[in-house]
Amino acid sequence: MSESRALFIAITGGIGSGKSTVSNIIREHGYSVISADEVARHVMENDENVKTRLIVEYGNATFLPNGTLNTAHLSSLVFSKENKEKIKKLNSIVHPATLDAIIDMAEKLDEQGEKCIFAEIALLYESGLEDAFDYIIAVAAPEEIRIQRVIQRNPEMTKQQIQLRIKEQADQGWVKNQADFVIENDAGLDKLEDSIHFILGLIPHLPVVYSTDDENLTNDDTMEDTQ
Repeated sequence: MSESRALFIAITGGIGSGKSTVSNIIREHGYSVISADEVARHVMENDENVKTRLIVEYGNATFLPNGTLNTAHLSSLVFSKENKEKIKKLNSIVHPATLDAIIDMAEKLDEQGEKCIFAEIALLYESGLEDAFDYIIAVAAPEEIRIQRVIQRNPEMTKQQIQLRIKEQADQGWVKNQADFVIENDAGLDKLEDSIHFILGLIPHLPVVYSTDDENLTNDDTMEDTQ
């Protein structure tokens, strides 16, 4: 990014917290929000080196006949008690190219004159990427509400599967303590929008924090939720 650059703000939160809803509202206010999940999926489906490594590791069923990612197959292998090491392997395959793509996108938006760029990254702290951002917004909600949300959008998932995903992610209370801003997404859309409006109102007054030369812009872990 340029010397006088845009703010770079991360939006994070566990599965079912509502971070994508927050991202969509921020987009409605005219800001660019990079979705790490979307970038990671694009990388997995279009980067030939990544695709080859995924097939070697997880089998031909990793991709459907039309070339799209078979998320059901991949999730069944990665998110299971018997195969915890597979998530680490997935991280090492997907993360480097995904992070490069996110940084490239942010730099292009900065060059286009964007004053603030957001990135929605589910596993921000698990990835060790927190120092790559000026500020971090954590989206939180009670576990039962999170479970209900996930079941509504993914009815094929069981409560036990969702709880396993939650346990594999950083503790929500810890994430809230680490973040610069916390949005409690547990009381309806009006309250959620009020919280977002408050934070967006602060943006013109927030200084840039991290150096563009920070070594934390490269990392060997992952940022993807694979959900």
